[in-house]
Amino acid sequence: MAIEIILMLVAAGFVAGGVNALAGGATLLTFPVLMAAGLPPTVANASNFVAVLPGNAAAIPAYAKELRGNRQEALKLVTAGLAGGAVGCGLLMISTDNFFLEIVPWLILTATLLYAFGGRINEYVTARTGGTALAAGFPGYCLMFLFSIYGGYFGAGLGVITLAVLKIMGYLDFHDANALKNLTNTAVSVLGVILFSIGGLISWPEALVMMVGAAIGGYTSAYYARRISQTLLTNAVVILGFCLSAYYFLK
Repeated sequence: MAIEIILMLVAAGFVAGGVNALAGGATLLTFPVLMAAGLPPTVANASNFVAVLPGNAAAIPAYAKELRGNRQEALKLVTAGLAGGAVGCGLLMISTDNFFLEIVPWLILTATLLYAFGGRINEYVTARTGGTALAAGFPGYCLMFLFSIYGGYFGAGLGVITLAVLKIMGYLDFHDANALKNLTNTAVSVLGVILFSIGGLISWPEALVMMVGAAIGGYTSAYYARRISQTLLTNAVVILGFCLSAYYFLK
C-alpha cells in the first residue's frame, strides 16, 4: 500500500472517528475515501464497518456515567439494534452495488428530518398524551429495530437516525442520547464486522489503517463534546445530515 494511501486513510479515519463520536454520519467521508483507495463499492461498504467501529466504541468509556443511569434501556436498545442489524447485513449480502447506492440519499434525508423535528414531535405528543413520550418503551425499540436494518445494510447517517429515534423516545438530553447512540451503533458495527468477515467482503489492510485514525479521533472527541453547547451539537448534526443526503443525491 502506497504511503499516500496510508496517510489518506489515517487522516480520514481520525476525522470520521471524531464525527461519529460527536454526532454520527462519518460514512460521508470514509466510504468515498475507501473507494478512492481502490476498493469496489460493496467491499468499501463492508470494510467501512471495521474502519469506523472505534469512533463509537472508543467514546463509550467517556459516557460511562450516562450509560449507568440508563442501564436497562441500553440493554433493550442494543438487543433491538442487533436484531435489526442482522437483517440489514443479510440484505447487503444479496444486494447489488447500484441498488443500495440509489436508496441511500432518501434514507439519510428522512433521518435528518426526523432528528431536526424529533424534539417538537416529542413535545407535541407528550402534551396530548399526558406526559407519555412518543415511541417510549416497546414502540421505540421497534423503531430502533427497523432503522438498525438500514444500519446493517449500509450505515451512512446511522448516528443521525439513532439520535432521531432516541429523541422521539424522550431522550432530549444530548449526552444521554449520544451515549446510548454510541453503544447501540457499536453493537451493530461489531455484528456487521463479524458477518461480513464470514462473507469475505472486508479488505482488512485498508480497513485496519483507517481504524487506527478512527480510534484516536473518537476517543479524543468524546471528551471535547462535553465542552460544546448542545444547541451547537444539534445544529451540527442537522447540517451534517443534509450534507450527507445532498452528497449521495448528487453522486
